[in-house]
Amino acid sequence: MKRVVWMGLALAPLAGVAGARAQGIDLAGAKPTDGIGAAAPSRIRLTPHEAGYYYNRGNRFFRRKQFDRAIAAYGRAIRQDPRDVDAFIARAAAYYYVEDYASALQDWGAVIRLAPKSAAAYGNRAWTYCRLGQADKGLSDAAQALQLKPYGDGFAARACNYGVSGNVPAAIRDYEKALSLSPDHDEASDWRRAIDRLRRRK
Repeated sequence: MKRVVWMGLALAPLAGVAGARAQGIDLAGAKPTDGIGAAAPSRIRLTPHEAGYYYNRGNRFFRRKQFDRAIAAYGRAIRQDPRDVDAFIARAAAYYYVEDYASALQDWGAVIRLAPKSAAAYGNRAWTYCRLGQADKGLSDAAQALQLKPYGDGFAARACNYGVSGNVPAAIRDYEKALSLSPDHDEASDWRRAIDRLRRRK
């Protein structure tokens, strides 16, 4: 189950990606608004207020699942504007997709420094820790996410880490809570399958 949640919404192709820029930009189906690809890179003035060009260019690559190129474009956006939280969010997700979890953790850390009240940033980092088998850190981040905002995917992130830690009853309980809060979530079928797998482990 490969997934990331951005600002409370899950990352495509399993669900729609929402960046902080508009609390609902769908990266998987985003429509660039600045004529990406129309201007030659040599014609671009590299100033901080133009970081959006590279961000949108990264989105275009992301939609095509060209994650390495997306990472490079988001990196240029970040170099132009080191406080561009959306670029960090997007790059963290791209790193996650190529299973460069260490780099994803660094970018989620940057998101948390820039947006410390983002429940989804903590939740995403909790998912990343789960993939790395670092359940203690994942549980800590999931707890922080749920303190900021009790939401379905936050409970699922905690469930994943409980499963890694071997606490099967707690994992099942949190997946069930996630389903009760978000029964129509794009990941709901994965959560149900996770519950079935965990019950077979009991």
